Amino acid sequence: MAQPELCVIFNPTAGKHRGQARLAQIRQMWGPNVVFRPTLHPGHGIELAIQAAQEGFEMVAAAGGDGTAHEVLNGLMRGQNSNVQFTIIPIGSANDYAFSLGLDRKTAPPARRVDVGLVRAPNGKSSYFGCCLGLGLNGCITWESRQIPRSGRCFITTASCR
Repeated sequence: MAQPELCVIFNPTAGKHRGQARLAQIRQMWGPNVVFRPTLHPGHGIELAIQAAQEGFEMVAAAGGDGTAHEVLNGLMRGQNSNVQFTIIPIGSANDYAFSLGLDRKTAPPARRVDVGLVRAPNGKSSYFGCCLGLGLNGCITWESRQIPRSGRCFITTASCR
């Protein structure tokens, strides 16, 4: 049996679990030509994308939101297999990158090359980015937002960036 053409790395909780129906459609349409791999924790999308590139998949898709797309892009860039094509299946709560590429339409735009940036910190840590890069206040807000308990209630807090 031939190697499947597509590896879909997906966030099982994407879009508040609403993405499962879209993934079921893809499973039905592609059948045995697609492999689905769920992310199990933050950063897992990077590991799965590196593995998919090393296994020789022709295309790797990030199914989720901007966070899933960011992780899969980073894994593919680190995997250094320039033959792998990357796409996004926008099923997350935030899909800015997919929408900026026109992937929110019924018919997909033609394949094309896009720019990918690389940012390096003084400590040697690096990260690739495809859609946008936020530093300073943007990074502080992201860090603070991750400290807020997800109870479902809305509240306002004031905090300082560390």
